[in-house]
Amino acid sequence: MTMHVSNRALLAGASRLERKDADGGNADLGLLTKSFEAINKAFSEFKEKNDASLTEVKKGFDDVVRKEQVDKISSAIADMQKTYDQEILALKRAKTATGEEKAPELVEYGKKFNAYMRGEYGDERFPREVKEAAQKAIEVKALSVGSDPSGGFTVLPEIDRMIDERIKLVSPFRSLATVRQISTASYKRFVNQHGTTSGWVGEVDSRASTTTPTLVEVEIPVHEIYAMPVASQSLLDDSFVNVEQWLAAEVELEFAYQEGVAFISGTGLKKPTGILSQTIAADTAADLAWGSVGYYVSGASGAFDATVTFNGLIDMIYGLKAAYRPNASFIANRRTWAGARKLKDTTGQYLWQPPVQAGAPAMLLGYAANDMEDMPDMAANSYSMAFGDWRKAYTIVDRIGTRVLRDPYTSKPNVLFYTTKRVGGQVTMHEAYKLLKFGTS
Repeated sequence: MTMHVSNRALLAGASRLERKDADGGNADLGLLTKSFEAINKAFSEFKEKNDASLTEVKKGFDDVVRKEQVDKISSAIADMQKTYDQEILALKRAKTATGEEKAPELVEYGKKFNAYMRGEYGDERFPREVKEAAQKAIEVKALSVGSDPSGGFTVLPEIDRMIDERIKLVSPFRSLATVRQISTASYKRFVNQHGTTSGWVGEVDSRASTTTPTLVEVEIPVHEIYAMPVASQSLLDDSFVNVEQWLAAEVELEFAYQEGVAFISGTGLKKPTGILSQTIAADTAADLAWGSVGYYVSGASGAFDATVTFNGLIDMIYGLKAAYRPNASFIANRRTWAGARKLKDTTGQYLWQPPVQAGAPAMLLGYAANDMEDMPDMAANSYSMAFGDWRKAYTIVDRIGTRVLRDPYTSKPNVLFYTTKRVGGQVTMHEAYKLLKFGTS
């Protein structure tokens, strides 16, 4: 997998990143307020058109044009909501991305990293003794920040953080789940399944041993994800191009896409194990067997049924144990939300509601409604909506350090940047979330 991009596109991307950094948090807050106002205005129009359409249907009319208007508005709201959610995340991270003072050793390390990226230490303009001294300085500094000079150059903590934060803008599941950084090949944690028994006894009765509680070990291995963007050496020679920002911008989309899909539907084979790749069972028992995720039905095959789906959503919410509900939220993709947006309760009130203020999420039945593009579309017997406490339910592990290997030889005159990151993910508490099955049983 090699990503080829033009010099013009790279320069434009770098310019946009630099303008965004210069604007600061006030610009982000202004965009957030505008998005909030646009969503509420569009939803008011949506309710008006949809209510009129429903009234016409009851009278025996079928206005196709009005239905198309309702669908278009709903689709526009979905796009606005996605932009709004990303702006919230960007605003929360603005302080992290800017204004931090760098340690002196990282400033020096950054200079050498940029020189490495541009290939300056291999340039004939540098005398042999200068190259040797520079390489020695890199190796000494690399030992203090965890780099292996023979295997590539460790990305600066600033870049590694930038890549990680930008991934969250595209893959919001990271902002919901628990995220851990590790320095080993896997992460382990224990889950207490309880199981201790007790009994009432008389004062002089004998006491038999009781059952010991059960601890289950959950191990999350890390898997490698990579990208290999390409740039010409002439581009890298242009001093006004910020190589660090360019690298982050190039890697973010590919990493985000791969991670987002894996956290939802990954099989665990060379990638994380997703929330839908578990044993799924009808949630009829008070406690499902360990390793099983419970589901409830929507009441219609492959779609919402406005007359009964409301009950399915209520069942899913209260099927979750009380300890998980305070921090629980819904996840579904924008096409599923388009269907949910039309649902009403018995008093005629819409179940989906837009944000009540700038910075607040959209809500469904009083719980946050998160747009998760990697959730499947509604189809017969699909599991297209989930509800749970995601910090309890899912853990993401990042092997500390994103690595970059500069390759100026394979694709001359271009330079390849082989960038890798090791990520793992696994459900750590199956009972902390429930699924909605778009079917009748």
